[in-house]
Amino acid sequence: QPALLKPPSHFINYYLQLARVVIGGSEPHLRVALTDLRTNSKIRPLVPYFLNLVALSVNKLQRNGRLTDALLRTVEALVDNPHVDPSSQLAVNRAVNALLVVAIEPKAAKNSDDLLLRKRAAYLLAKVLICWSIELKQQMDIVRQ
Repeated sequence: QPALLKPPSHFINYYLQLARVVIGGSEPHLRVALTDLRTNSKIRPLVPYFLNLVALSVNKLQRNGRLTDALLRTVEALVDNPHVDPSSQLAVNRAVNALLVVAIEPKAAKNSDDLLLRKRAAYLLAKVLICWSIELKQQMDIVRQ
């Protein structure tokens, strides 16, 4: 497990701005933030912070359909970013647990299409495991042999 070095202050400011948008920003601002998370080649040091944001939000905040959707879209944007690979980060395990909670917990979001959000979380969980969980992939290869 590599040591988690504190990113420079301008990175932290960037993270805080995007975290505010994910948690409660408008849809147009969220789309801009997610596009940046999906394409920005410089966010690698912040990926554990974003994954922890998702995990903490799932476990600690009162989720609604909009928040759950924004959290799922945040993880999806990070998975789709070809410049990041947080496989060795503990935050990936926390994000996996959060996705599992959303996928299996009934009534993950009130007043929204709960089943759709749960299916999306399950699909995203599979995608994260395939893309980022190097140890798990290696273990599965051993089991298959």
